[in-house]
Amino acid sequence: ISKFCLNVDNKKMLKLFKTLQYKLTSSSQLKFASNAFVSESFNIMDNIPELRDEVFSALKDYVYNVLQYDVAFKNINSWVTKVSPKGFSQNHHHKNSWLSGVYYPVGDKGFKIKFHSPVPSFFALKPKKVVHENEEEWVYRVEDNMLLIFPSYLNHEICINNSKKDRYSSGFNIFPTGKLGSGDNSLILT
Repeated sequence: ISKFCLNVDNKKMLKLFKTLQYKLTSSSQLKFASNAFVSESFNIMDNIPELRDEVFSALKDYVYNVLQYDVAFKNINSWVTKVSPKGFSQNHHHKNSWLSGVYYPVGDKGFKIKFHSPVPSFFALKPKKVVHENEEEWVYRVEDNMLLIFPSYLNHEICINNSKKDRYSSGFNIFPTGKLGSGDNSLILT
């Protein structure tokens, strides 16, 4: 999980997010959510170049400098989620994508997202000290203009909105493009 602070007008983004049309969250993966809504459009970033450009700048940094991959990629979908006070989502991951991310225009101490380790724990070991490497869950408190990028297979959930205001975020998924692999395991994605 990598965290970035975007250089966008977060008040403008929040105002724009508030004008979108929403529907109750439902999908094959998200069987239960309370007071959670998703934008009717799943191409949000196509209409917000300021946000798209900043997100893709962070994605390039993550893919090329953090992960050290030399691969092209493209956005396959993007949306906005609105979670009312006391709302939440269940634990889920994003299928049919490589990397996912979530941008928060405005933070609050009552807004959190939790990620779950993909590595099962077979032994009930108690560490002498809890450190990032031995935790099984990671909770991030949402900050202004925060962007989190993570592998799409990583399970995560929207924690209960413990504020008195709606929590807005924009999620997205990306996919690698071009020639991947070599020999009998090569694949060309367009």
